[in-house]
Amino acid sequence: MVYTVGVKFQGINKKLDYAPEHMFSLSEPTANKMIKAGDGTGMYNLIKHCRTHLVWIYSKGLRVNSTNYELHRYWSAGAHLVAMNWQTLDHGYMINHAMFQKNGRSSYVLKSAALDLGPGHKELLSKRMCHYLDLTIISAQQ
Repeated sequence: MVYTVGVKFQGINKKLDYAPEHMFSLSEPTANKMIKAGDGTGMYNLIKHCRTHLVWIYSKGLRVNSTNYELHRYWSAGAHLVAMNWQTLDHGYMINHAMFQKNGRSSYVLKSAALDLGPGHKELLSKRMCHYLDLTIISAQQ
């Protein structure tokens, strides 16, 4: 069982004391503004915030056709909960489904090493990393 208390988000740079059970609810537009803010430091600031606070991202209220947004952007920033529309089989749903398939469908995914590091390792977030992807094409059509 997990107990959380919703707390109004006051901004990234607010130096307020929050209890461990405090969780911030961010709308999709607010989270997008945070990611794009600053001189390229917006994503880093959101990652840093997610390291010390519980964060829940939910879709904007104008999404009346039940489509999904780019959930993986917020997972990669370290958000703990990201709301999605299960009734719509679209790109966002498929990416989210594939991400959770890689851990035996256990309903959780461990954070990457860059997100899980303790204090003093923030320089790793600013480094570019090379990734290799091995693909096997089982079918093609022209």
